[in-house]
Amino acid sequence: MTTVLNTVDGLTTTNVGSPLYLDLRTICSRSNPAFPPGVAQARFGTQFPCNMNVGSIVSTGILFSFVSIILGGILHALLLRWAKGDESTAWGARMNKLASLIRRGSTALFSSMSVFIVSFAVINFVVLLVVFSARSSSDATDGIRIAAGYLIAVIMMLVVLFLSVTNSCEAITRTARSAMNMGGTSGSLRTAYSAGCVSSMFGMGLIFFFLWMYYMLMSVNRNRDSFYNYGNRCDRADAFCGQTLGWREATGYIFAVTTTALLLRGMAGIFAKASEVGSELIFKLEPDQAQDFIRNPASIADKTGAVALDAAGMLLDLIDTVLLIVFACEVLAQGHAPRMALPVYVVSATLLSALVAYGFVRCSNAGVVTVGERYRNMMWGLRLAMYLCAFINIVVFAIATGILYRGYPSELGGEKQGWYYFACLLLGLLASLLCWEFTSYFTATATSPTRSVAAAGITGAATMLIQGAGVGLISLLPIGFILLFLITACGAIAGQYGVAMGSLGFVSLAWFVIAVSSMAPVTFNADEACNQDETAAVREVTVSLFMCGESCAAESRGWSTAAAILAAFSIIAAFKQESGLGPLMAGGTEGDTAGENILFACAVAGALTPLFIGGISTLAIGKATRALVDETRRQFQMLDQYAECNPESLSKATCKPAALGALLPTFLAILLPCCIGFSIGARGLLLFCVGGVLAGCSMALFFFNAGASWAKSKTSIEAEGAFGGSGADVHLSAVICTRAGGAFKDVAAPTMVSVAKTMCITSLLIAPLMFIDRNATYFAKCVVDKSTDRISYLACFDWNKGYWMVIPIVFTLITVAIFYVIYWGRDGTPPQVFEHQPIKTRRVEGAVPSQAPPQNYTP
Repeated sequence: MTTVLNTVDGLTTTNVGSPLYLDLRTICSRSNPAFPPGVAQARFGTQFPCNMNVGSIVSTGILFSFVSIILGGILHALLLRWAKGDESTAWGARMNKLASLIRRGSTALFSSMSVFIVSFAVINFVVLLVVFSARSSSDATDGIRIAAGYLIAVIMMLVVLFLSVTNSCEAITRTARSAMNMGGTSGSLRTAYSAGCVSSMFGMGLIFFFLWMYYMLMSVNRNRDSFYNYGNRCDRADAFCGQTLGWREATGYIFAVTTTALLLRGMAGIFAKASEVGSELIFKLEPDQAQDFIRNPASIADKTGAVALDAAGMLLDLIDTVLLIVFACEVLAQGHAPRMALPVYVVSATLLSALVAYGFVRCSNAGVVTVGERYRNMMWGLRLAMYLCAFINIVVFAIATGILYRGYPSELGGEKQGWYYFACLLLGLLASLLCWEFTSYFTATATSPTRSVAAAGITGAATMLIQGAGVGLISLLPIGFILLFLITACGAIAGQYGVAMGSLGFVSLAWFVIAVSSMAPVTFNADEACNQDETAAVREVTVSLFMCGESCAAESRGWSTAAAILAAFSIIAAFKQESGLGPLMAGGTEGDTAGENILFACAVAGALTPLFIGGISTLAIGKATRALVDETRRQFQMLDQYAECNPESLSKATCKPAALGALLPTFLAILLPCCIGFSIGARGLLLFCVGGVLAGCSMALFFFNAGASWAKSKTSIEAEGAFGGSGADVHLSAVICTRAGGAFKDVAAPTMVSVAKTMCITSLLIAPLMFIDRNATYFAKCVVDKSTDRISYLACFDWNKGYWMVIPIVFTLITVAIFYVIYWGRDGTPPQVFEHQPIKTRRVEGAVPSQAPPQNYTP
């Protein structure tokens, strides 16, 4: 992005017409052309922190990320040393067999998902390579740099996915065994949390390690004649122009993480809900065959779905949110060296708080008798660890700010500039804790909102649905006020970069949140593994552990949605900067009414997009369920020949409709912003993203909290015997509401959040292609009054680039048509009702569970 320079009183400054409105005299950078040799301010480029180069900025991030990977490996090795089920006993052998089947099913599901992810990545790689090579904004290597970053990120996401799924499967029997032999309540909690810490450290460490390395690589030898970028002159041998150009090429890396997380979370959610519904349906259709989980593939798929939903989908979504906020901070830093270093220091050093919290996760076994008491003890143990983590983060914030801004030149703002950012980080951390507590209040088992939902079930499922929906809607108010306060306060303190720093403070608890959210599949499957006659005595511990994991998952979802709003807001601000937009609605004339109407229409379209795409994902559950039921009944026909089911075959059969149901939403989330951007322009795209974030994330937060209130009501009825317990009418109402809410909570809501983030990062990716160069000839037509820089919204779009709009529009229409014909067109009739048709056991000579299914098999 070119910045036009003027010379005033011996100093270099920007012209009034600069799209970035930068005063280069305030940019703290070693290669700032505003500080040429011979002026007093030249010393700013030679003293710390203005003289920081690429190595000094990212070295801390590389170090801590590498340490995180090593610690994740050590914790995983320690986890593997803990005892599994005792093979000499019947219950131990069955427990280990269950874990083995879940691992096999998860591995097969991972392999099937990887095929679709790689195919999707190849298409995007080619498109990015061609588009950015043809319309390079920095130099001729833009295309390969952005496309290579995309490919590296996809590979890293697959590695993180494999490690997390494997780790969760290994922790199942060890957590169950810990509940018996290693300290009961406290031992099982520490084992499950250790498994979550492994996923957190491996995931965050790998993704950020390669981000810092790729950024540093992209900052090498970026020299071009007479090019200025945020005050960095690239034609000087010692210039650090990659300070900003490196982040532009890293956009491909960020884009890959976001789109892969959207695709994976869609597939995992659809598979999880299809397996949950299909498993219950199999128990109704084939009650005799479905009792033994070793021989029931649908039961294994249900447990595999839990691993896919939280250990894979939720993990990558949280990492993606943190990554977006860090990236927005770097872009908004505008080449300011200490501003670029501060996010790296903060997000890396908060690993220390995660390590300390790991050592303090424990709870008391003394004086606990009931399931509810054990559950509350576990939650208090985790909550104390979280607040300890927050306290250490405050210390980290202060140290990082002090290092970078101690002795900062008063001409550039002085030390107080750094403490402004510290205040924003502190406010973000406070907002993070408040959002967690409010989400816990509306979704925890023993709180009054959830109890009111359970009590409403006494009069039937309808009143329970209404009560849960009301609780979900009311829960939006406090979280919305917290985010409103954070954005307003940080904006007043330090501008848009301050808002980004407040967002970074909000996600500084991400190491802890990822760990507790990754506990959910471990606790659920550990409880299922102990659901045997021989292990009935330990069920109270594992049920309490399951309730704890379920609560952590619910709180993590609400927290992650609030974080996603902040991440999207920061990315939108970065897009506004990178596309050269001035104040959104500043100036204008009476003749701009038509343009304003089009911009309003863009906002409405953006609001509808996540809702529409979430609906597409939800509809895919039915097809995946049918595939699961058909494959399960096919395997039941062969049970005489085999001692156990074939989870690999079931995972592959169910993954195909789940993946097809997630691919279309992912393509639309990428293509629709391109259609708006290249047809209406940057302003229309900006409002398109704003509408998508507000509507999508608000609706998702409602679905998350309402769904969690129904689920926790069901748990309290079953585990604590509330309002008559299992078997009562209220329990039936809770089951109905939980099944209905599960589709919204685990499929529609995550899709909406991921779609909103994908819309924003796609906009930032294509921003250089629609940059409004205010010094170009066509821009003169936009200017009504140069003194106030009033512009006509539509005229400021470079119509010379208008042919680009044809490409995404054509691609969108073709994609929708193909998916309709392949996925929906084959079965346009309403879903068929599964009728109970008892299967006659028959022997198929030479048949294996993975062979071709019968002709009536329709996945």
